[in-house]
Amino acid sequence: MVLFHGCLTQMLDAEVLRCAQTVLHRFGVEIITPSEQACCGGLHRDAGETEMADRLCATNRQALAVDGAEAIVTLASGCGARLAQDLALPGLPVLDIHDYLARLPLPESLELAPLHQRVSVQDPCSLRNSLRAEQSVYALLRRIPSLGVEPLAENQFCCGGAGLYLLREPALADQLRAPKLNALRQSMPDLLVSANLGCALHLAAGLRTRDLAIPVMHPLVLFERQLRQRPRLS
Repeated sequence: MVLFHGCLTQMLDAEVLRCAQTVLHRFGVEIITPSEQACCGGLHRDAGETEMADRLCATNRQALAVDGAEAIVTLASGCGARLAQDLALPGLPVLDIHDYLARLPLPESLELAPLHQRVSVQDPCSLRNSLRAEQSVYALLRRIPSLGVEPLAENQFCCGGAGLYLLREPALADQLRAPKLNALRQSMPDLLVSANLGCALHLAAGLRTRDLAIPVMHPLVLFERQLRQRPRLS
């Protein structure tokens, strides 16, 4: 498969990229990461810079169309939604990494260590409404024994962290985020996970303003932390 790493993920959350490479390798997946790939252009298009977005799309269409690949896999749902809409490469679907992994059986050589915690899952709008793949996050995390996996309240509504919205309309972005922070104060999960970097950063900032010590991470990072090599029987 072709791995699209995304510019913001690479700059702001390199651990997600490392975890993706580790998990895919352990699942026996051959990874192709074209060096010529560019930004997905989502923020440019959101800002009205359509010519730049079109140029980035053309670059990615050429770089990611790898012969023999079965899918383009993305790490951030915003990038995935943008590429799925713009690229339209025949026979080469764009899949969120959780969706891709949820389709694969766990190799017999691997196991997942139990985790006695509760995790709330935030559904990014791009994953729920564009890619229609939000359930794959739950399916993947529920492979972890003893982990309580629950949706964040009001997941059907935007958190306010979409694209450039939190920069253009910070007051409204905070209003959209407030019900989710209220719900987190009530439930106090051990972890909050989000498959979109913008949502994760926006929610983490809100948690800090309310002094709520709830870590925010990418679902794949949590999955990778519990992935183990199964002991060989002597």
